Amino acid sequence: GGIDSAAAVALMPNSTVLIYNERSSIPGKLDHTNALRFFEELSQSEQREVVRVQSNHESIRMRDGKMAGFSTDYACAVQVILLADHFGLDSIGTGMPLENTFLWHGYKYRDFGDTWFWTHYSKIFEDVGLPLYQPVAGCSEIVNMQIVEQMNWTGFAQSCLRSNTPGKVCGRCWKCFRKNSLLGIPFKLEGEIETFLAKRPLKQAASTLYSIQQGGVSEKGIKITERFPDLNPLLALDFDFLNRYLPNASELLPARYRDYTVERLKQYSQPMLVSDLEKLRQVDLFSESAEVAEV
Repeated sequence: GGIDSAAAVALMPNSTVLIYNERSSIPGKLDHTNALRFFEELSQSEQREVVRVQSNHESIRMRDGKMAGFSTDYACAVQVILLADHFGLDSIGTGMPLENTFLWHGYKYRDFGDTWFWTHYSKIFEDVGLPLYQPVAGCSEIVNMQIVEQMNWTGFAQSCLRSNTPGKVCGRCWKCFRKNSLLGIPFKLEGEIETFLAKRPLKQAASTLYSIQQGGVSEKGIKITERFPDLNPLLALDFDFLNRYLPNASELLPARYRDYTVERLKQYSQPMLVSDLEKLRQVDLFSESAEVAEV
């Protein structure tokens, strides 16, 4: 139901089975209102149905005193794995963007195809006949938002999972800050947002800094640069390359769907330029030799 997942849907064949992990029987702030609203829109405008699977598997972590959440990287897809034979699936995908693939935690470049994460998980899924299909692995959160806008899903695909008001966001969570500030929606510079902005390295740094550069404003008019002045040098860097997709990410796609996804992506965005690729590979935002070309 979020922006990255919605962008992934736009790049995958219409025959793709859409499955939603619907957390249930776990106390907390998570609310499914906006996700369900988007599913209704998909049903009416695209004739696409979303299979909703209720589960409390995220409570496993609570046995160890942790918050409810995904116990492994692909726990988000446990229901897809269990239903793979039922639906006759031949691959499995999620909305994993550039900030989680080629940009480690969004602040340091890595060759994702050579990482332990990819070599480990891609083999496991390949061995059971469900090769990983990550259509937005080369797309930043900014590109994914552009895809959602061009699909006319703005206001429906919502990354905020706190609001219980259809079509509205809470304005208080980290996802609201990063995703919706790009759309000019005011946020509350307090609580979770303030906590995450104070952490170093900054979570999802590249897209977060880009979001701040675009002029996202707090409801009270408090400037982020005044509250966190140490971010000023990073805000002087050029993150324009996030507006284009990384072409070689397509090498990680299942061969059966590679051409289709690449052609779809070309309809919504442009590939990175040579200069973009150079800037991307230099990203190392929280080391003493942080390098990204200045504006």
